[in-house]
Amino acid sequence: MTVNAICPGYVKTPLVMAQIADQAKTRGIPPKRVMEEVILAAQPNKRFVEYDELAGLLLYLASDMAASGTGAAFSDGGWTAA
Repeated sequence: MTVNAICPGYVKTPLVMAQIADQAKTRGIPPKRVMEEVILAAQPNKRFVEYDELAGLLLYLASDMAASGTGAAFSDGGWTAA
């Protein structure tokens, strides 16, 4: 058995998009400003991660090719470079 983690930062999901709308209403600012100044402010690459960007890593980790790798955290969005 292997145990690894994928830590992608903010992924563009319906839940995140709903949070943007809620924050825009609460803060009285446009959704674009919420994305730039609130949600993505701490994300080093300043953009959302897309599902397809995670697919290859997910498939690899689920395959026999990753059988000897365990205990790793795979980051995205520049978090380890910041």
